Amino acid sequence: MDFTEFNKILKNKEVENAYLFKGTENYLMEKYIENIKKVYIDENFSMINYIEIDSSGNFEQILNACETLPFMSEKKLIVIKDINELSQGDKSIMDKLNDYLSEVSNDNILVVRDKNDNLKKTTKLYKSFNKKDRVVEFNRLNVKQLNSFIGKLIRDKDKTIDDTELNYIVQKSGYLTYKSEKTLFEMENEIAKIIDSSKEIKISKEDIDKNMIVDVNANIFNLIDSLMGKDLRTSLIIFNNIYESGEPISKLLFMLIRHFRLLNKYIVYSGQGYGMNDINQKLKISPYELKKIDKFSRVVEGEKVNYILSKLLEFDIRQKSVALDGKLSMELLIADIIKNM
Repeated sequence: MDFTEFNKILKNKEVENAYLFKGTENYLMEKYIENIKKVYIDENFSMINYIEIDSSGNFEQILNACETLPFMSEKKLIVIKDINELSQGDKSIMDKLNDYLSEVSNDNILVVRDKNDNLKKTTKLYKSFNKKDRVVEFNRLNVKQLNSFIGKLIRDKDKTIDDTELNYIVQKSGYLTYKSEKTLFEMENEIAKIIDSSKEIKISKEDIDKNMIVDVNANIFNLIDSLMGKDLRTSLIIFNNIYESGEPISKLLFMLIRHFRLLNKYIVYSGQGYGMNDINQKLKISPYELKKIDKFSRVVEGEKVNYILSKLLEFDIRQKSVALDGKLSMELLIADIIKNM
């Protein structure tokens, strides 16, 4: 199940005795652990009823924590901070824990965290949790969830924001871009800066620009947007910003080649009668990126995409084998792409 399904279970106070929290979005894992505490543990007795076991722990500590009942609270919560780190010192811990899972008291909640999504699905421990539908996935947010997350942070501080500015934050953050490493911890910090600096109730574009640095991946996507919009001036400005940030031209080329390959495939699949869902399964990209590529496919012909792709690949080969003025050559390539769009 994903964390939204687990949220319903928590709201209904139907949380069972043991769960595996798995994924890359550690912010959400920590928030849900806090939410479990709020629902089941009296804050006056939190130190007694909330136990964390870190990488220095052992199976005996887990056993002792799980064998004692809650005190002056509905449940006791035991959290293994990272099962992979814990098991590095003792490989038998996973097997011992797996054998013990069925014995965890219903008065307790054991949460086993796999905070970097490293626990293999072939392990006995994972299979035991999965068999009982006790694996909770904490993956990166989609565009709708991210909008909701940002909106709540702003509303909780008695501020407001229009949809245009909210979407601008999402785009500028780069959270949804290909291979983005932006975390919700970083997003929360950036939103806090925007809120703290805003003198008005409503968050403005100026508030956002003053407090958010454009993510490199977001800048590359902005460049693609301006290329597809045939806006040479904006494309060159964005390219120069990327270049001056020290980002290698090779990375920019990789992202551009990837984009036009995906666009080419999308146009081919669409022409063959495939629907959006089928194409998404074939391309294996985020719904956010798919929506953008669908939009671009409506403004450029397949032949032109092939031409641009060939120019990019040709430039990539040349810049690897011949000494080029990378900046000037890239600017000329951008002009050529727009001319032939």
